[in-house]
Parts: sequence; structure tokens; C-alpha cells
Amino acid sequence: MIAADWDMILLNQRLNRESRVDVFYATRISGVSFHHKRRSAKGDGYPESDEAYQIRIPVGAEVRLADEAVPEHWTLRTGDFIIICASCFDSADAPAPESETVTEQGARELAENYGLYAELIQITDYSDNTRRGSVALRHWRIGGV
Repeated sequence: MIAADWDMILLNQRLNRESRVDVFYATRISGVSFHHKRRSAKGDGYPESDEAYQIRIPVGAEVRLADEAVPEHWTLRTGDFIIICASCFDSADAPAPESETVTEQGARELAENYGLYAELIQITDYSDNTRRGSVALRHWRIGGV
């Protein structure tokens, strides 16, 4: 069984055809696993560092889709953003972005105000691990920076 006690807001980017501006549709997912790694190395005489995030969404996670999204569907895509929250569902002042779309600036403000980290996590890779293993271990894995 995956220890999944975090909430996240998945921001899927789409083009608004009327305004011709990229907007993000928010999907809140409760009960995800989250791991943050900081790495450092010395290259070419200069210190280099980066951060990596790994998120696992169990098959049984609670999902709340954006009003504008296709009912009962959500997706993972390289380049989309994630905000990790301690509790996006239970808090009285939790963000409610699913009633509207947000621009990238609006997404950054959501991360600053409600995120565990005051920055957006960008999806760099993902894999579907829902076909094998026991039901308790089936999940989607997301890598981000």
C-alpha cells in the first residue's frame, strides 16, 4: 500500500480559443504520495544543484475535476503543473480553482498562497503503473522539477 497523505492540484494547460491565451484547468486530487529530493554536484568548477519531485497517485485517490473539464476525465501531460498542498480539501480557506480557469500567473499565486512549496512543480515525466501488481500498489507516477 502506498502511503498517500498529501493533496495536489493538477493544472492542465489548454488554449482558450476566444482570448488566444493559455489557461489552466484545475483538478484536485486527494491522497497522493509525495517525495522531494535536493541534489547537488560540482561541475566545471562550479557547484550545481537541482530539485526533483516524485508524486504517486493511487488508483483509488479522490479526484475533483474542473467544471469546464470533460466529466470523469483527467490527464497527465509533460509541461503541465502541480501544486502540492497539505490539505486542499479540508481547510476552510482552501483554494477552489475548479470553478474557473487560471492563467500561469494565477497558478503561481495559487502555489504561493496554498502550496507546500511556493512554486509550481512542472511535470517532466510520468508512467502508468495501474496494470500490474496488487490493487493496493497500482498508481500513476509523476516526475517533476
